[in-house]
Amino acid sequence: MAGWMFLCLLVALPGQAQRACSYTDADIRTVIADIEAQSAYRFLYRDALISDKTVSFTCGEADLLDALDAALAAQALTLHVDAERKQVLLAAQPKPTPQPQSLIAHVVDAETGMRLSFATVTWREQGRLRGAVANEAGTVQLTFGAHLRTQPTLTLTASYVGFLAETVTLATDRLPSELPFRLEPEQTYAPEVLVHSAYLSADLDTAFHSLLRPGLHTPLGESSAIRALQPLPAVSFSSTLHEGLNVRGSKEDGFQVLLDGISVYNQSHLFGLFDALNQDALQVVGFYYDVPPASLQGPPGGTLAFSTRTGSQTQYRARLGLSNTAARGLLEGPLFAGKGSFLVALRRSYLDAISWFNNDELVALGLTLSQPGLTSLAPSNRAVTFNTPQARYYDAHAKLYYETDAGHRWMLNGYHSADATQQAATRFTQRRAPNGGPLDDQPTATEVTTDNTWGNTAASLQHQRLLSPRTFATVTLGHSRYASAFSKDDFLYTTNTQPNQDPRDRHLFRPFSNENDLYETKLATTVDVALQPTTQVAFGFSSHQFIATYLEDSISRINFEERRASVLLDAFGEVAHQVSPWLSTQLGLRSHYYSAGAFWRLSPRLKLRFREQQPLSFGVGYSRNHQFLHRLSLEQYTSTNIWVLSTVGEPPGHVDNLSGGLYWRAYDRLFIQVEAYQKRFENLRQHETVLGRRTSILESILLAPWLPDVRGRARGLEVMTRWRLGPVQWTQSYTWSKVELRHDRFKEGLYFPADWDRRHQYTSLLDGRAGRGWSWQLTWVYATGAPNPLADLYSEEPTYLGHYHRLDASLSYEARFPQATLSVRLGAYNLYNRDNPWYRTPTSVLLRSNTNQPRLDFVNTDVYDLGFHPSFELMLAF
Repeated sequence: MAGWMFLCLLVALPGQAQRACSYTDADIRTVIADIEAQSAYRFLYRDALISDKTVSFTCGEADLLDALDAALAAQALTLHVDAERKQVLLAAQPKPTPQPQSLIAHVVDAETGMRLSFATVTWREQGRLRGAVANEAGTVQLTFGAHLRTQPTLTLTASYVGFLAETVTLATDRLPSELPFRLEPEQTYAPEVLVHSAYLSADLDTAFHSLLRPGLHTPLGESSAIRALQPLPAVSFSSTLHEGLNVRGSKEDGFQVLLDGISVYNQSHLFGLFDALNQDALQVVGFYYDVPPASLQGPPGGTLAFSTRTGSQTQYRARLGLSNTAARGLLEGPLFAGKGSFLVALRRSYLDAISWFNNDELVALGLTLSQPGLTSLAPSNRAVTFNTPQARYYDAHAKLYYETDAGHRWMLNGYHSADATQQAATRFTQRRAPNGGPLDDQPTATEVTTDNTWGNTAASLQHQRLLSPRTFATVTLGHSRYASAFSKDDFLYTTNTQPNQDPRDRHLFRPFSNENDLYETKLATTVDVALQPTTQVAFGFSSHQFIATYLEDSISRINFEERRASVLLDAFGEVAHQVSPWLSTQLGLRSHYYSAGAFWRLSPRLKLRFREQQPLSFGVGYSRNHQFLHRLSLEQYTSTNIWVLSTVGEPPGHVDNLSGGLYWRAYDRLFIQVEAYQKRFENLRQHETVLGRRTSILESILLAPWLPDVRGRARGLEVMTRWRLGPVQWTQSYTWSKVELRHDRFKEGLYFPADWDRRHQYTSLLDGRAGRGWSWQLTWVYATGAPNPLADLYSEEPTYLGHYHRLDASLSYEARFPQATLSVRLGAYNLYNRDNPWYRTPTSVLLRSNTNQPRLDFVNTDVYDLGFHPSFELMLAF
């Protein structure tokens, strides 16, 4: 009869009294729980390895661990006992080898069994600190030199931000085939460890690990991983509503977000206010902003890669969350007797249902950006009156996970997000008589509406497995769809411009609408090989099929429609080699074949790092990255994104990136980094609405409503310091940069500042603890003013707008109970409520003469970023 009989609660362990006990068909996890509860011993194991397995044994005077080890032999399992550290390693029985010089390490969450992507594993080898970074599966292949035979033991330490480090000592003459680390969750402020080398799929600077925490930056209530990157000096400063990131001078479409290996083309809710990804369901995997590994396509502006968390393999768990803008929930638990798990996470906003904590200002900021300065105008001078806006969003994540005894992993991932916004208003307009005649004397009131809807759906099936003790492979099959629709009855056009022309002849309101659909189907595989302790190799391929449709209806594009399709085939290879203790190299090459135009392109990648293990080190790198998909935005309007493909007449874009850096770890608590870069961009895309503010040429000369051959250049100097002062960490970053674009139709082909060009920016970030369970954060940002394109049309306009600075603050408290954890976070955006200029644009106003006869006119008005905004977030995990 299945079951187990426990004859004695106190088991016989070294140094303890011997008492008899007996187990019959006992679940291995239950036996482990008994031993850990009644002794100081801790077990290290993979959950899938022991799931649904039982043992039967009786021990009296004999040692329980010896009896358990003998019983596990029938399951092809074995124990490695470290009596000094009170550790018991449970692993598969090793295959007989002459003298194993490698092993597989798995790093998992001790509470849930979830793999900890990009955890670090370090060890000492001939007196030198060596190390490697686990891949997305939390797996790392460790290979050692021949000198291992000369030392009796090998000590390895696994660490991960937010978890206590775990150290294991192994006898070199009895190395296991695998080594599972089970790290206990714990918020810790220990110094980062700069590892000696990183495997190819995990090229993430560990100095940035603690900044890649979505919960660290929540000034608007909802956690944001994308906003969490903004303190980094490589990320250009941006205002509240900003979709994507400008990384080292790149356009926003050069920044890529991957979820489980699949592109997410709609990265934010409500025009950039919140991430479109629910951070409760995510692991932050890596941010690649410089020279990317060849395993990534590496667009011009970097990649932020996420993976959906695997659900708990040990117990059912749930989370309920509420912020000032949205409610969310998550449920996870074991499947297949603990060999697998499931996870479902849902989030939905209630911005338009409850107007508290300035929610109405958030909605108004997103939907009425084209009408700045209205609050400063007298009601009689306002040319537009807005009705109550509508805005809502939601997203959903789901994951099914299964792991075999051998460690092979299957993952089925799903994701969907959507937004819908609407703004109705009454606007006064003046229409021109037919055939270019004079304007009507009397402005006419017209009912107008702006509608935005967009969404993204992604699904993927992933398989990860060890092909050999030194070879790890990942296969991904996925699909992503982005769809959007935008319509505005009172779109502001600027046409036939001449310097200092009458604004009423330059600007007019007319309808505008567009629709966009983008489909991507992807098949990719990556193989990582650890050839020897100093050499790792990665290679693979990917296939992408794209279909994009774009429709536009405007004064210059009547029923414009375009459909494009293409196949992109990539192959890559990369070698990372430790040439000497003073030099490490990473050399990669990615090749592209793009069927729409039969383009063949090569993307070389090279990184050199000198004195990497020394307190003072430096490095240089070069890469060429290509871009085959391009995102267009309507200037000075918050609207849905537009994605178009490269074609034979509009070649793919590319960037040449040269960078170098100096890295100084002055002592354990101070780290200083100085980097410089230079970039050259070719074949960028800009929507034709940029023409109205910079040139007198009509838009209709273009074959399509965008410019395909914009060039650019960017250069910058970045400084970052991280200083730990007891429980407080102080991060400072300063960036000097210059970003310029050029096009033959603009300014006689001369370079002009890009809209996202901020010559100087500085960020000071203080975060720390304040007693048991309390933490806090203060962030102060400063940036010089953005370029003012209106200076090209009006001689009195300044070339740059005013400077920007603000202070954000947050305070968090976490209370742990036996069955639940409660988290509370309070935040404040723009604490001293400064009016920060964002951009300047023409605004329609009603002017009244002495006879009180209204006349429509335009004034150039600053648009300000969000003012003081309080927020809160509650989370209950049980």
